[in-house]
Amino acid sequence: MCVLITGGTGFLGRRLVKLFESKGIHFQTLGRNRKDSFYCDFGSNRIPENCMDDAETIIHLAGHAHDTGSNRKQESSKNEQINFQFTKELIELAKKKDLKKFIYISSVKAGGKNVVNGYLNEESEGFRDNFYSASKRKAETFLREYENENMKVLILRPSLVYGPNMKGNFKLMQNFINKGLFPPLPNLDSYKALVHVDDVARSILFLLEDKELKKEIFIITDGNLYSPREIYESLSLSLGKVPLKWSVPKNFFKLLLFFPWTRDKLKKLFINEPYSSSKLRALGFTTKFKLKDINEEAF
Repeated sequence: MCVLITGGTGFLGRRLVKLFESKGIHFQTLGRNRKDSFYCDFGSNRIPENCMDDAETIIHLAGHAHDTGSNRKQESSKNEQINFQFTKELIELAKKKDLKKFIYISSVKAGGKNVVNGYLNEESEGFRDNFYSASKRKAETFLREYENENMKVLILRPSLVYGPNMKGNFKLMQNFINKGLFPPLPNLDSYKALVHVDDVARSILFLLEDKELKKEIFIITDGNLYSPREIYESLSLSLGKVPLKWSVPKNFFKLLLFFPWTRDKLKKLFINEPYSSSKLRALGFTTKFKLKDINEEAF
């Protein structure tokens, strides 16, 4: 069996490649890095048809999340082209080449936002609309409606991913905690689902090996729901630091929402996102890590 991976040099892709190497799984990669087996700039190049000559399965990790240097029109165009149009072209070529399985790594942002009985799941309704989530949802809809009886299409929605060498807000927060510059967060009535990058890689391998699933969507989390205070405490422990027992009042953070340079980051931290991965767990998949294990590796 040969697997074609897009986005193999990204944060998740590098860990998936390492997992496959440790398991002796034959794979090739498609991307714009000199290390990739086949070159393709997803925003401008046509997909090289020979990239699927040896493949039986595609794992589509590549995507566009956010470009701070783009204006709204450019950002909308990049999300449409890379997250939707490239995915559409990829599965059409996969059908032409008679591939047997297509695993799409989407995001919980493509799902609903209406909490029922304390959780968000694959069936949740409502939609938090922005360029990224809309393009991911559009790609999911196209894949689920795509007519091909010979190809199994599976969609994985990771919650916010953490782990060694991560970037973004969590890395920034971890750095400030390490320097003693991050204010201890309070307990609030908001919770966030998270997942370790190695557990996402393991879940992809789990879906790859399943022979029965046809067209399904699965959310992947580490099984915990973290309050802002628990996030602060877990990141402190991951750095070998004892969390401070006091916390900054909630009203202080409300004040920071008035400042443009802190508004978006704080909104992301305090928004309620209690995703559940019970559907995937019901198949027998279990995660290995919690947020306090952020620096650990499974392979």
